[in-house]
Amino acid sequence: MDEEIKRLVDLSIHYRGVILHDCIALENKICINMAYYFVNSPALYKDIREVLIDRLTFDAKIAILKEIMQRQFPDEFGKKYDKLFSELRVIKEIRNRFAHYPVYTYFKEDAKIPKEFSLINFRDGDGKKVFSKGDFELTRKRIIKCIEILSAVKFDK
Repeated sequence: MDEEIKRLVDLSIHYRGVILHDCIALENKICINMAYYFVNSPALYKDIREVLIDRLTFDAKIAILKEIMQRQFPDEFGKKYDKLFSELRVIKEIRNRFAHYPVYTYFKEDAKIPKEFSLINFRDGDGKKVFSKGDFELTRKRIIKCIEILSAVKFDK
């Protein structure tokens, strides 16, 4: 049983590491877009990142970028970027689970250990969330697609 639980924990460490790494790249892309919307100078870009943007939560960065893009692309936002921000909200929730929820390892001695791990939230009482290989692959695809969309955004000044 101990080896099976160790396997679950190791799997969660691998999935968490990859997803959090991908989320860092996504968050950085959001920061880059925000900074370039406000400034056009490399020196000011560095200042706005250090002084302002890097002090915001991931949630705040998403909200601010949404507001920026609604202002920059008022006619096409709903059709072109609405799904992007829905995906960012889903990714944010997954990222938060991976960053804060422990792996469920509370099995009785005679219990069958599942192949996939679960994350458990004690605080809000929403229980266990199983995270499968399919969930892992879908989350990675979502993150990569969001990075691609944000990389194609060009702000007019």
